[in-house]
Amino acid sequence: MRNTVYEPPHILSTKPKLMIKELHRYLDEHERSNDEDQTTCAQLLRFLELRNDWTFARIVLNRVNSLQKEISEAGATESRLNFLKEEASQLRFKMNCFENEKLEQKKKLQNELLDLTSLSSEKKQSFNDRRTYLEQCEMENREKSKQIETLQDAIDISRSCVSQHEHQLSSLEQLLSSQANLLETTSQEIKALNAKLIGEGDQECSPLEYRPRVISAREREATFATLIKQQRERNRQLRYEIMTRRKSIRVFCRIRCSFEPDEHNAVTLVQGSDTEVRVSKPLKTYKGIETKDEHFTLDKVFGPQHTNGEIFYEIEPLIEGALKGHNVCIFAYGQTSAGKSHTMISDDGITKRAVQFIFEELDSMDDTEFSITGNCVEVYLDHVNDLFSGLGTSSNSRLGATLEFRNSNDVFHALSYAQTRRKTISTKANASSSRSHFIFSIGVSTLNKKTGVNTSCVLRFIDLAGSERVFSDDPSRLQETKAINSSLSTLGTVIQALHSPGSHIPFRASKLTELLAPCLTDSSKVLMLVNVAPEKSHVNETLSSLRFAARANSTVLN
Repeated sequence: MRNTVYEPPHILSTKPKLMIKELHRYLDEHERSNDEDQTTCAQLLRFLELRNDWTFARIVLNRVNSLQKEISEAGATESRLNFLKEEASQLRFKMNCFENEKLEQKKKLQNELLDLTSLSSEKKQSFNDRRTYLEQCEMENREKSKQIETLQDAIDISRSCVSQHEHQLSSLEQLLSSQANLLETTSQEIKALNAKLIGEGDQECSPLEYRPRVISAREREATFATLIKQQRERNRQLRYEIMTRRKSIRVFCRIRCSFEPDEHNAVTLVQGSDTEVRVSKPLKTYKGIETKDEHFTLDKVFGPQHTNGEIFYEIEPLIEGALKGHNVCIFAYGQTSAGKSHTMISDDGITKRAVQFIFEELDSMDDTEFSITGNCVEVYLDHVNDLFSGLGTSSNSRLGATLEFRNSNDVFHALSYAQTRRKTISTKANASSSRSHFIFSIGVSTLNKKTGVNTSCVLRFIDLAGSERVFSDDPSRLQETKAINSSLSTLGTVIQALHSPGSHIPFRASKLTELLAPCLTDSSKVLMLVNVAPEKSHVNETLSSLRFAARANSTVLN
């Protein structure tokens, strides 16, 4: 049976020449159509083989292979074209995103440019303001420099005047001493004449021959007494002028007696000077132990041999100035066991001597009426405690109850009562070490009945608690020490601020400085008594106290 093959109807019924044309047409159509089944070509070749037209079959086969290759390439090209279209679409999307981002960046840059322009304008304005401020500061600096030069000239003139007054004072003291000796000689001569007159009274010789000599001696005694009184008054006036001439804080230093042999002492008075103290500090170097000396020049330096009476003699002009209307503040500063309380509030200390002096001076003024009041507080753990509570009428004042005093004994009794209430503790260095700052204020008001002139003043006597290192494990002792050191540190900060005109003065940083604020002004005369221990074991604390004292000594009160 004959095999049946696929025969396109339009080719089987066509003659050979026409068949070739039809075949070409068919192949062209097949080339344009990519969806035709490839088996058609194979059936066509099979048909040509059956027709034994091999030449034409080869042509057709080559043509078919060529078409298949072109079809394959066209498919690959189409796939590539589709890929490129997809890639172009993605690139177009990215380009749109980039354009949008570009627009946003452009807007952002424009805004930043506007901000920078505004900022540049502000910077320029700020620069101009700063330059103007700098010019003002330079102008003020020049003015301040001129003021400093003027003040320096005034200081030089004042120092010259003080030097002249001190020289006059020295001359007057020598004159006073010679006149006192002469007065003593005259008094002895009068006594001798009186004795001789009495011894010879029973003799026949008349005493009338001795009378002129006695009268002359008595007149000389009265004259010398008057001169001595005048010289003492002039001497006191000169010392007052020297003491109160400048506005800075005056500083006296007192070196207490040593508890160790002299070779263990580090603090000494400079020989031939009563204003300079030397501190010798041992230092460890590669050569061994070496000594470094540090010198401090203050208004007055007292050695261990000086008494409270000698110190008060130098302070007396300040007390006298208070009776003329000046406010006065005297405070003792130094480490624990340096002798502050002994100097200030002992039985023969500065405070009681000043009280005695005030009452004696006022009692000697026949035409003057006066009233004296006082209050006393302590600053303990940065709290103010009234030490006169229970003695007088309570007061809302931060300085506590105010007492009226009729005489010095009233004051001494009140001070003794206050000292019994003060916080103290026993230490290795001091059997009664103060744990609080002691502030005694005494107000004096006077009325001259002849002139009708009223004067008033306030004197403050302050015994500061001693600074010390923190070694105790006792929580209460540790708290006390921290409070003391903190308040003393604040006082140092206030002194430093006063040393720099124009800076903020932190008076309210502690209760101590808040209470001292009225003292540290131009209207007050301030004296600092820095007490130091001479032993080498205390050399660091001594140096710290003297450096603080030197800084205070150069501080001008405004």
